[in-house]
Amino acid sequence: MKTTIIELEEHDDIITVQDRLTWVKSPRVVLIWPDDGGILTRMLDLVLLQRAGRQQGLQLGLVTRDPDVVEHARELGIPVFRNQKRAVRGVWRRRPQRMRLLRPRRNIPPPPEELRKMLPDRSYHPMPGFWRVFLFTLGMIAVLTLILFFIPAATIALPVEKTTQQVDVSVWLSPELNGITLTGGVPVSVDKVVVEDEGEIAATGKMSVPDQIAKGKVVFTNLTDKIVTIPKGTVVLTITGEPVRFLTTQLGTLKAGAGQTVTVGIEAQQPGKAGNTAAATIRAVEGLVGLQAAVDNPDPISGGTDQTQIAPSKADETRLRMEIIDRMTVKAAEWLRGMYVEGAYTIQQTVSVVQVIEEERIPAEGQAGDTLRLRLKVEYQGWVVQGENLRAVARNVMDASMPEGMTEVENTMLLMFGDTVTLEDNGLRWGLTAKRQIAPAVDVGITIDQILGKSQKQAVEILKQEFSLRDEPIILLAPPWWPWLPVIQSQIRVEVN
Repeated sequence: MKTTIIELEEHDDIITVQDRLTWVKSPRVVLIWPDDGGILTRMLDLVLLQRAGRQQGLQLGLVTRDPDVVEHARELGIPVFRNQKRAVRGVWRRRPQRMRLLRPRRNIPPPPEELRKMLPDRSYHPMPGFWRVFLFTLGMIAVLTLILFFIPAATIALPVEKTTQQVDVSVWLSPELNGITLTGGVPVSVDKVVVEDEGEIAATGKMSVPDQIAKGKVVFTNLTDKIVTIPKGTVVLTITGEPVRFLTTQLGTLKAGAGQTVTVGIEAQQPGKAGNTAAATIRAVEGLVGLQAAVDNPDPISGGTDQTQIAPSKADETRLRMEIIDRMTVKAAEWLRGMYVEGAYTIQQTVSVVQVIEEERIPAEGQAGDTLRLRLKVEYQGWVVQGENLRAVARNVMDASMPEGMTEVENTMLLMFGDTVTLEDNGLRWGLTAKRQIAPAVDVGITIDQILGKSQKQAVEILKQEFSLRDEPIILLAPPWWPWLPVIQSQIRVEVN
């Protein structure tokens, strides 16, 4: 529910606060008292604020530590919070705030004569001195007993000998499993993630780029008995191999009569060496002119040239693509693992490309450029396994081979993953090495029973005989001058280091 926060100043009074309440639009409003300075501490102030809030349909909440304000707010049913965060996110009282009717209290004490009558009739009978001494001594004995049993405390540090346990574990990973199995099966999650990356390298290839346009002349021959006009820009082309198109560069007119000729200049439609054509190869005319006149080039068409420029080669594109894909594969593995809580692992060998969503190449294929820039947006898929499941499988194998009387040292297991992943039916076989610290098992209850009430020296000797320690045990007594260990088990704490 929307809540408005109003921070009160040290100089605010009831009038200014009521005026600020008139501007509130939310159903809840929290008034925050200043840390220094007491304002609006009277019951009357809160009653007036409560009335002003009710007139506007507001529910009031207070953030203050002033004991007077807190007490008055509780009497009026106004919720009070420790800080602004609790006021905004906390649960407000469901019951409606009650109004306080300000009426003068008539608290007239009864007369002294009536008060005396109300007092019970008491008579004082002093206790004999013997009993007073006896009860005082008994109380002192009880206090000393409590001190003897409950005040002394001890902390014992046992530096037991630790050894390293290491085993090779082969786990079978499959997305079809719902939980770990006794045979080393571990479930995995198959997830997808979209990764985007780009790269740029210097171009090492070369390509020919059209430069100059080929030019020459053709001869048109009239095939009719009428005048034939050949417009500028008429297309003529070769008839051998891949057609090369040329455009006339001037207007030509054929006189009436079959066999009449006219020579017209032409140039290739596209620049470059491709426009250079041998003699007697241009024989076709596009459009209506082709029905009225024939064309031929008695001389070769020449002048078209190419120039060599730096351009990305196929090898450049392949190398850059592999670099980007390798980076994106590593990033995809990290992002897949990041979708879960800390302790998840991505099987790198299962991270693969699902599809290329977008690809941008600059310059485009077939164009020159000093550098090649490639941007890829790819969807990846990979298997993610939870570390707690791997540790559970490793712990089962290690517990089976643990020497008798030993126990695992908490938070010491380390997993080292192998690089070999073998494909099996509906899953993968993955080898890993598990290592942890183990130490002699310590029964804390029995250990404490053996040293209850003993001196510090006696306790040290007992512990050295009972356990294989790499160093002398440390006993810390509280208070330090107390000569014996406590006689109550709960006052002794044993830490196995």
